Amino acid sequence: TNSINNNAGDSFSVTASASQAAAPSAVSLGTVSNNQILFNTAGTGGFTVNGINSNITGAFTRNFITGNPTTNPTAGPGVLVSTTGGSFDIAVGGANAADGNTISQTRGAGIAFVMSGAGTGALTIQNNTITGIVDDGDAQTTRVGDGISISLEGSTALGLATATLTRSEISDNMIGDFTNANLGTAGSGIWVNTEQNTAVQDLLIARNMIGNAGNDNPAASEDLNQNGVLDVGEDLNGNGTIDILVPPSFISDAGIRFDRSDDSRLDAVNPRPGDTRAVVIDGNIVMNSGSATANSAVDGLQINVQNGLLDDVDFDVRNNTFSGSTGDGVQLNTQADASLATDLTNNLIENNTLDGISLEGVELINANDLESQGGTWIQNTIRNNGLNGIFIGGVSGDGIPLIIGQNGSDPFTGQSFGNVITDNGLDGILIVSGGNVQINNNTIARNGEEGIDIEAVGIGFRTALIQNNAITNNAGTGIELLSGGGDLMTVVALGNTINDNLGRGVDVLNRSSATANIQFGDGTAFGMNTIVG
Repeated sequence: TNSINNNAGDSFSVTASASQAAAPSAVSLGTVSNNQILFNTAGTGGFTVNGINSNITGAFTRNFITGNPTTNPTAGPGVLVSTTGGSFDIAVGGANAADGNTISQTRGAGIAFVMSGAGTGALTIQNNTITGIVDDGDAQTTRVGDGISISLEGSTALGLATATLTRSEISDNMIGDFTNANLGTAGSGIWVNTEQNTAVQDLLIARNMIGNAGNDNPAASEDLNQNGVLDVGEDLNGNGTIDILVPPSFISDAGIRFDRSDDSRLDAVNPRPGDTRAVVIDGNIVMNSGSATANSAVDGLQINVQNGLLDDVDFDVRNNTFSGSTGDGVQLNTQADASLATDLTNNLIENNTLDGISLEGVELINANDLESQGGTWIQNTIRNNGLNGIFIGGVSGDGIPLIIGQNGSDPFTGQSFGNVITDNGLDGILIVSGGNVQINNNTIARNGEEGIDIEAVGIGFRTALIQNNAITNNAGTGIELLSGGGDLMTVVALGNTINDNLGRGVDVLNRSSATANIQFGDGTAFGMNTIVG
């Protein structure tokens, strides 16, 4: 066991470099284990590995890495691996719980991997404990206090970055603390970022426990430059006062956050048995993200996809808990021409301040942008969220179907393929965007306003199949359909049970020059809707 304390530079530093990518240097670090690294009064970091056109392998296990951002404000991450060209295969922690590292009070990130330019890499980050991480305050880095930061960065040199992260795993880590905000992370618990022509293949994020991520996020305010007054363009709602703004598409930190931009790709190349999506997020527990006292919006899971249409960016999100966040439980964003497919299966999404699930789309250039989302959402429990159970505010179901619940049940467990959407503050499901959707076999009950609310006003066209749902005991209307302007709404409702809602069973409002094609039932007993008030 080595004890390395408060040196002026990095506690442990390796640099491997070759002048030509065609003739890379080879470096094996072996296993770096059982060291105590302390840089609480001096030093710039813990373990630092820098590779240029080099092939690097190694593992870091059972180390204790401790900083102090107050008494050592120049410190960096606990583990930092930066590569340009070449390749790496590096593990931080291991499959056995005892192999994990303990990393606390570091700046920028607990663990950070940065890939730029070309090259390939594979990483395994397992069984580490990461607490008390703060922003490094350096505008030249992308590290804002994340527990684990993985960034495939664009290049400013001639030619676009093409780095590729091959089959990798981030699993079984404890990041932050569920009850003590001081042990959380200033940034996201886990952040993955891809830019330009980089690629991520077969990434698994599994069984991590993440508490109090984004614990220093400021409130989202109209006072954008924080000078205490409303400058020109800042008074967004025109009431003359500085208001806290937490719009559904507010992008901030999250328990787990994924940002994809440009033409970077997510690909399933060598998937694990049973997996079909490029990124699998499985069995994580994400709780209490954000600071309730700061009115900040920090989501449980946030996926932001923008720009290129060359790749349908795809995620499988299953068996997770997203609870107690100050933002949305799950936020899915597309911008410009991006296409996002997200499957949500058997997740518990509860007690979040905003929506349980929020699907947003932003057209950056003009209304001809092609952004769209889809996916299959089944067997989720979405309850006790402050706004809507599910909010659909972006184009969806065009190209990639959006299916909220499937008919039938699992033949082995008997669990319904529908979702349970209950006790949310506003609507069970609110749709205010164009596109296509299927809503099948869900239990939608005891929500604060409508069970299902579809509003087609200024969105072009909206089609929906609403089938075999139990819509009961909501405080408003069971199903509300509103169309206006010159828009077209087509809705078919079959086999639903609409009982004991405090408003109407069904309310159809067709305004101005809108066209609404509404079909309830199909003349068969199977397709008949039951409406009891």
